[in-house]
Amino acid sequence: MVWQWNWQGALALAISTVNSIASAATGQGGTPILIPLFTGLLSIPTARAVAIASFVIFLGSIPSLHHALSMTHPYKTDATLIDYTFCSLAIPPMLLGIKAGVLLNMISPGWFISFLLILLYSISTLQQLLGTLKIQRQETTMAQLMHKVEADVAALDAVAESLPPGEEPSDAVKHALVELQHDIQEVRSWFI
Repeated sequence: MVWQWNWQGALALAISTVNSIASAATGQGGTPILIPLFTGLLSIPTARAVAIASFVIFLGSIPSLHHALSMTHPYKTDATLIDYTFCSLAIPPMLLGIKAGVLLNMISPGWFISFLLILLYSISTLQQLLGTLKIQRQETTMAQLMHKVEADVAALDAVAESLPPGEEPSDAVKHALVELQHDIQEVRSWFI
């Protein structure tokens, strides 16, 4: 296979570059875009397109790995971002799966690989959609809680400013303070 510089090659290069940037930012691989791009636009056979897409994703993961190595865990300051124990447990089965996939890719006809890819990407897209909807619901709830906390703080500030020096706050103010503490604990629970 020889690379040809024509409009299709330039378009494929541009789309795969944008796809790699978006994939690195979201933590996704990007193969649902790359494989159809390589097979449809560049007329690469499906088996080769899978291999090329895997290599492109590997190359795109190198800067992400470099960045992750320099970061610490967001909640545990003494831990690294990468969980090496999990990696040591996950990599051997992953390598066996890759070997099985390579063998299956070599012996299977193109239509079967295409069918499996369509099935896999349909399931993956559905999972991504459901995950996105879940995150949207969580963010909406979080925004509502934050607005409630801000309103509670503003109300307490107004009451505190209206109190003469040395006077005790009323039971309503004490109750509002307890509610505010409860709301703050609920907001904190989202981050822990």
